[in-house]
Amino acid sequence: MKLVRSLLPYLAGLFAMGLVSFAIEAHGHWLFPPSPEMAHAIRLLQAGDQNGIQAMREALPTVPAVSFAFVLLAWILGAIAMVYVAVTVAAYRTGAPSAADCRRKGLRLGLVLALACASNLISLPHPAWMWPAGLLLPFATALGTGWMMARRQRSLG
Repeated sequence: MKLVRSLLPYLAGLFAMGLVSFAIEAHGHWLFPPSPEMAHAIRLLQAGDQNGIQAMREALPTVPAVSFAFVLLAWILGAIAMVYVAVTVAAYRTGAPSAADCRRKGLRLGLVLALACASNLISLPHPAWMWPAGLLLPFATALGTGWMMARRQRSLG
């Protein structure tokens, strides 16, 4: 039971990251609808067709750069929500978290997010600028959010 309670803040943070990312990426799809090739690939993936990944790889070069910018924005804002929720849930469990705990959560969640972004970048073709931006910016944002929450905890305590 102790393991579940110690993992709960991290799981809640990852869930919040997923919700924020989904909302922002959905907004990007609304503003910039997918090309017919991409729409076909999405339908294949939703149907569970094994050819969906290959169709997605072939369709990604048709996606405008601004759509990738929405993905990057989703990762960055998701990182803020992720760390904020994780620290807040931890505060309900243990009282006010220490500044070191806030920084630790920012670092740990930032590393998890960097690995998830790297997995996404490896599995599907992205523009070259997405590699450094997609690996560094979400990680730095998660780390910075942890540091800002630590600073807030010091000022409150």
